[in-house]
Amino acid sequence: MAETTTLVTAKRLEGKVVVITGGASGIGESTARLFSTHGPRVIIIADVQDDLGQDVAISFGQHVCTYIPCDVSDESQVKLLIDLTAQKYGRVDVMFNNAAKAMVSCGVRSIVCTTSAAASIGSEQHWGSGHSFDCDAYGMDVKGIETMFSSACSLKGVALNVKHVSDAVLFLASDESTFVSGLNLAVDSCFRLSALA
Repeated sequence: MAETTTLVTAKRLEGKVVVITGGASGIGESTARLFSTHGPRVIIIADVQDDLGQDVAISFGQHVCTYIPCDVSDESQVKLLIDLTAQKYGRVDVMFNNAAKAMVSCGVRSIVCTTSAAASIGSEQHWGSGHSFDCDAYGMDVKGIETMFSSACSLKGVALNVKHVSDAVLFLASDESTFVSGLNLAVDSCFRLSALA
C-alpha cells in the first residue's frame, strides 16, 4: 500500500505588515493576492489608480487589506504612506517596490523614495524592489505583456506570467530569505527583483 503524503503549506508571511506599491493591478495585484493566502497581519496597497486600488482592497476585506493613494515619485506622499502604516500597525515588515514605469528615472526614484522612507522607521524588514513594466507604457493589458515577454524568455516551452514573478517575490518576502541580501534575482531574464535586507 502506497503511503499518502500530506503537504502542509506554511503561512509564510504570518503576522507581517506588508506594503506593496503599484498593488492595484498587474504584478502588484497578483503579488497581493498571493500574499493574502500566507497570513499577513495586513497588506497596504499603494497606487495612483484609486478605483482599482479600492476595489482590490475591498475584495480582500478591510481586516486584511487597506488602500492608500500614493504617487511613489513624490517623496512626501511616500513618507506619508510609511508614516501612516507605522502609526497604525507599529512597523513595516515587507516592502515590495513594484510601482515603476518602464522609464528608468521614475523607477529608480520610486525605489529610492520608498526604501529610504521605510528604512527610516527601523523595522524588521524584507525590502524588495521590482523592475516590472507598466502596461500603459506599452499600450497593452497584462496578458499582452505576458505574451510579449514570453516570446523573449530564455525558458522555452514555459509561458511567463505574473504568478511566476509573484512567487519569486513571496520567497524574498518570507523568512526563507532571511539571509538573502543584495540579490538581483532574474525571473527568466525578463524581470529583475532585488532584495535588500
